[in-house]
Amino acid sequence: MSRNVTKLRRGYPPERRVPRAKHVPAGRSLHLGDIENLMGGPRADLSAIYQVRSCYLDTVPIGEDDHFVIGANPQFAPFARVFWPSAELVAMGGPNGADIALIKRVKDVPFIASLYDRIVIGSGDRAFTEVARIYRDYGLKVEVASRPRSLSRVLEAVASTVYFLPLPEADFDLAA
Repeated sequence: MSRNVTKLRRGYPPERRVPRAKHVPAGRSLHLGDIENLMGGPRADLSAIYQVRSCYLDTVPIGEDDHFVIGANPQFAPFARVFWPSAELVAMGGPNGADIALIKRVKDVPFIASLYDRIVIGSGDRAFTEVARIYRDYGLKVEVASRPRSLSRVLEAVASTVYFLPLPEADFDLAA
């Protein structure tokens, strides 16, 4: 299978449990990007941030009203800000810091579900499986953008669509 193939896993999500807010345009998406996971790890070259952004924008459908939240380790946060200037940035150090920061950012599920029709998880890390499950159960379409070898099988099973980013593979697997 080609690395950038979009794979449809399931049909549409169940009916929305929370109505979309009246001021929110139909089809609006929330993109959650775990920059270290997409780069291939914290030891990746900083030029990988630019490469990740380019591949993501070329592979994942993006609407003009979409919102981006980028999670990063504090050492990468200033660089993520340069390459994704309009994105909201959440940073946290330590093991899985970016994952934890992104998951905390979307913990108010009814509120977030009222603002978006689709959640795109830019990570293959299984830490996002519960987030994907919850939002899918709320009736949002949940998609994942990941490096093929970094995609957790349990996260893939929950996603309605998977986008494989055409990025060089890391020397180690982050999906474990």
